[in-house]
Amino acid sequence: MALALLDRSGPFFNLVLCFITKPGKDMILTMQEKAQNVIFGVNGPVVTVANTTDFSMQEMVYVGNDRLVGEVIGIDKDRTIIQVYEVTTGLKPGEPV
Repeated sequence: MALALLDRSGPFFNLVLCFITKPGKDMILTMQEKAQNVIFGVNGPVVTVANTTDFSMQEMVYVGNDRLVGEVIGIDKDRTIIQVYEVTTGLKPGEPV
């Protein structure tokens, strides 16, 4: 049995599928969700996200836990480069994009 949930925690809505693996009193829900993109590196206003193909050139994105506004300015097979339009002090690798 599958259960679909809507995750509104980020800038976009994500559909999350939960599968019930043990029906009955001791139900265990397992979630299959697309891996979240995270910051790989920060250099001034430039943020790098590694190993992703989820972005498009000139796409506006939210960066970090504080949801700073940024724009995708470069994409290649290994990384995505984002220019953040706010102060990036405090951003750390591992925060969501």
